[in-house]
Amino acid sequence: MRKIVVLYILLMICIGCNSSKDFEEQSKDKDKLIGDWERYGDEFAGAMIAVEYDKESDLLQGWLTYTTDSMITWNFRCYEIKWLDIEKEKNGYSFRDMYKKKHFYALLS
Repeated sequence: MRKIVVLYILLMICIGCNSSKDFEEQSKDKDKLIGDWERYGDEFAGAMIAVEYDKESDLLQGWLTYTTDSMITWNFRCYEIKWLDIEKEKNGYSFRDMYKKKHFYALLS
């Protein structure tokens, strides 16, 4: 019986150590993304997105801090969420991207 108790205690210590290492790795991955990012290589190039940690969801979110004229025609505004639920995966990150319909203006004569 004593051996079983000792084995159980050792098992709990090992599990606790592994889960704390996973937590530390996840925290480091999140820290790498927190900050200001500039889009490039598409029609929204030049837009700025601030990635922040959301305590309620325990996930990262990206807020628009600067929108280009092209983004405004697509109905995006500053301080809106652009990226939601950013999570680390094996080969990069996954997230939900906010899409909107393009806003057309017409001149009336």
